[in-house]
Amino acid sequence: MRVETASVVRGPWEVRVHRVTAPQGCAVRDGGYALAGDHPPDVHTGPRWARAVRPDGLASVAVGLHGFHAAGAARAVDANAYGVCSATPYLTAPDHPGGTAFYVSLVALTGDRVDPAALGASVAVAVDGDRVTLTFPDGERVEVTLGAEPAYARYPADGTPVRWPAG
Repeated sequence: MRVETASVVRGPWEVRVHRVTAPQGCAVRDGGYALAGDHPPDVHTGPRWARAVRPDGLASVAVGLHGFHAAGAARAVDANAYGVCSATPYLTAPDHPGGTAFYVSLVALTGDRVDPAALGASVAVAVDGDRVTLTFPDGERVEVTLGAEPAYARYPADGTPVRWPAG
């Protein structure tokens, strides 16, 4: 199995683009941020998303944008330095098709109220070969290319594009 990952950070959001090359039937899993406290975080799940919330409102969210089919949360006791009880949202794709496929997730650790379904719907994802294009609500577009010739390009809605490699 080979996994290549690019991380696109935008405000409180981290969008992860994974290029997975593996045999058919392998499971793919992506974890969000562990959330710990003195009491067990509340966990909520829906189609392709999971959210853990502490009583003070801090939330860890994982949303599948492309390729992931299910979500859950791993709970633990006495496993985190920041609190006795913890929960970590995660996404799964239990049946990789074989060969190379892309999986895209959005994770966030935030004190803001978050509707995971609306958050997932707000970022458009298009996969074309080894290039993944993300389009954000304000129109900003980010292109990530993985594989033999990695590349990155950010096209702000009202600014100067940034490209790597430059050229």
